[in-house]
Amino acid sequence: MSPLLTYCYSKMSENGSIDNIKRKIRDNVLKTEPKDASKNPLWQNFVAIFEEVDDDKKVVIPFVDCVKCSSVVSYDSAKGTSRAGPDRAC
Repeated sequence: MSPLLTYCYSKMSENGSIDNIKRKIRDNVLKTEPKDASKNPLWQNFVAIFEEVDDDKKVVIPFVDCVKCSSVVSYDSAKGTSRAGPDRAC
């Protein structure tokens, strides 16, 4: 049985620029995973971006990666809504 993961949310200012986030994804410093699209099907086009702190803790950053065009966009995880928009067209 796998351990229960703890998710934490970091602030946008701690994450640097979008180019920096893309570089960290390429370098495997940040990882991605699919978002839950059951409440909003628009999320099927995006993956969450997070940092694995240890085996049972992930720090989710308030950005998502578009699976269609690889654009990184910000969203407000506290409200569960997008700022730059998961509803934007690629």
